[in-house]
Amino acid sequence: MIGTSVIRIPQFRRVDDMILAVDARFDDLEQFSETVRDWDLDFKLLDNGGFSGQLRQLVSPDILVGYARFERRLHQAGATPEGFKTFVIPASGCREFWWRGCQVTGSEILAFPYGGELLSASQPDFEVYLISVRDSLLVRLAEELGLSGTRLLHDQAEVIPVEAEVLRELRFHSRSILGSAAGDQQTADARVLAERLILLAGRCHNAGRRLQRKRDRALDHVVEYLRSKEMPTVELGVLCRIGQVSERTLEYAFKERYGITPGEFAKRWRLNTVRRRLLKSVDGSTRVGEVATSCGFWHQSQFAADYRRLFSERPSDTLRRGGVVTDRG
Repeated sequence: MIGTSVIRIPQFRRVDDMILAVDARFDDLEQFSETVRDWDLDFKLLDNGGFSGQLRQLVSPDILVGYARFERRLHQAGATPEGFKTFVIPASGCREFWWRGCQVTGSEILAFPYGGELLSASQPDFEVYLISVRDSLLVRLAEELGLSGTRLLHDQAEVIPVEAEVLRELRFHSRSILGSAAGDQQTADARVLAERLILLAGRCHNAGRRLQRKRDRALDHVVEYLRSKEMPTVELGVLCRIGQVSERTLEYAFKERYGITPGEFAKRWRLNTVRRRLLKSVDGSTRVGEVATSCGFWHQSQFAADYRRLFSERPSDTLRRGGVVTDRG
């Protein structure tokens, strides 16, 4: 972790006070995932050069406001804060990216559906503001604004188009909250921001999800296969059968979303698995070669070179830091 100021959560001064929870830059993906407040994250690094990211979070009992920036390509999975409805406001420099099976642009805001599953492919310029509103507060605010709170909570409207001026105001409002000293004024400002997002989501409640293209569905099937297997194959023919598309279609789908081929994606997925196992090691008996072989890397010298290229450290260096990652099951 670099340039770090990570603040562990003290008791709230008042029941609705907003406090600074995290303000840090990270060069370690696992440390980022362990530090972020209330999110359950399972990210995979897909760009060579090691992880580089930034996080700032303000929290109160009912509203969480955050800013995240990642400078490497990532596959993002996990879950949003439990018991909260989470909205995403792309920052001005954030280009198109894939989110829950849809390609979205910088002219839209996003609303996670009930249950909050995170599934995204982010580019090196990924930069967003995150606002999570406790379910009970969301229902109450929606009712005060003349909307059906229960309907909004369970609504499947995920991609919400907004006018450029409105989006600029939402970004400015988010930056103002995150850039100020934490306290009761930030809590009030965060509530106003939540009300604006609720109104926008309520206006768009019938939009639902966009229809996926065939190649997008195929890619999602392949990624789900990779997530479900201890040692997934890297053979293109097998991946094509899983996605039920041609090699050309699957190659195009992966290059469009992740910038790499299906085989390279699967290999880097395996490298991430090796890294996580090395970081979980606590008893001193773990051997890098054994872990690499168990994940399908038979040529140790090539494995070591690929690992160092992706994470900017040797696997033996990772092993020496063992015990820093908790088991998420």
